[in-house]
Amino acid sequence: MADATYPDLRAFLDQLRRDGDLAIVEAPVDAHLEAAEIHRRVIAAGGPALLFTNVRDRDFPLATNLSRPSCRRRRASSGAPATSPARR
Repeated sequence: MADATYPDLRAFLDQLRRDGDLAIVEAPVDAHLEAAEIHRRVIAAGGPALLFTNVRDRDFPLATNLSRPSCRRRRASSGAPATSPARR
């Protein structure tokens, strides 16, 4: 682990939320079909990280697109502030 800036996934998600780089999907979704298709479209558009809070037949949320774009990956590993390419 490169840095203790984010002690856990929740802290990283909270920072993404504060930065406006996390979209929260509260609608019920199927993990295998619907969430995957939403994820694919968001990646293709260069969109934010996603947090699905209501995944059918699951007791936990699903977070996706955390390592894209590369600025999010750098932020997660080093804590260095970075702007999303869409915001430049």
